[in-house]
Amino acid sequence: MNNEEEILNYILSLKDVQRKEMSVGEDIFYINQEPFVIFNIKKDPIKISIRCDKQLVKLLTQKYDEVMPGTGLNPTQWITVVRTGQLTDQEIIDLISGGYQEAIKISEN
Repeated sequence: MNNEEEILNYILSLKDVQRKEMSVGEDIFYINQEPFVIFNIKKDPIKISIRCDKQLVKLLTQKYDEVMPGTGLNPTQWITVVRTGQLTDQEIIDLISGGYQEAIKISEN
């Protein structure tokens, strides 16, 4: 079973994360003013956009039907996951962790 609350709690537990509500149910999360996750818990199915390493974007979009290049974002640096159950909560959390690290790298340059 997908547990979006657990995923949201993980995002909020990351050091120095800021949260901004974009619209009802859609939040964007930043580290050092660099976005790394856009989470829309009100969509059915749930939609999560995650900053991602360029090589990983290619791999994930080829391997999983629920993963596509970032919708409305830079498709070489973001993925959008439409939750259908292919990826586990832990895999989503791991991707978010990677996105967090990518945003830190970008903000330090």
